[in-house]
Amino acid sequence: MELGQLFTVIKAVSRSAKRPAVRAAWASVIGLIRGWSLRLRLAAASATVVCVVALSWVIVANVSMRSRIARLEAESRDLIQREERLRRELGEEQGRSRSLGAEIQKQQSGATTGLIAPLLLIPGVSRTELVHDKLVLPVSVQLVHTEIQLEPRDDYYLRFRVELRTRNGAGILTRSDLVRRRTTAGAVVAFDVPADALTADDYELTLKGMTSGRPADDIGSYSISVQRP
Repeated sequence: MELGQLFTVIKAVSRSAKRPAVRAAWASVIGLIRGWSLRLRLAAASATVVCVVALSWVIVANVSMRSRIARLEAESRDLIQREERLRRELGEEQGRSRSLGAEIQKQQSGATTGLIAPLLLIPGVSRTELVHDKLVLPVSVQLVHTEIQLEPRDDYYLRFRVELRTRNGAGILTRSDLVRRRTTAGAVVAFDVPADALTADDYELTLKGMTSGRPADDIGSYSISVQRP
């Protein structure tokens, strides 16, 4: 804004004032400004421009800061809701796993009196946790029908292999080229183990996933304690 325009604005404001006291005050201000030197007038105009620019920047920065704070608060609420949902889903999954495990043990304890003993192995909350299963084999049992429940991520593999070893690492049984089967409980890998190959001992069962042209991947490990009454 030029100095002449500044004086024009000041005069217009002074003319629009209705009170005599206001008119007198503006007249005093105008008279004071007219008494300034040209350098002082330029300095005053420059200071006015700087103040206007600084005030505008403060207003814009304040609006931007409020917007960022609102966005961060919204993201924080979203993260809290996600965490609560994941905790709820984890609790439900753990509850289902415990219920299914109890049902399996109940079925196994009632079914091992025949010639075939069923053994269903389920993954825990994470396969980094070693699942421990107990299998009671009466003398009448001749075959242990074993089913390993698969997870959705196991769909990547076309075939599977299982390796059964004693606690000391002695190999007991290996089954290769196993395929998934669909049951009411989900996808499983099934195989049979002769009951006379299992003594009262602790065993480690390893599940491996196989794809074309690649080595087998370890995808599950289970600890089985066999008891002979």
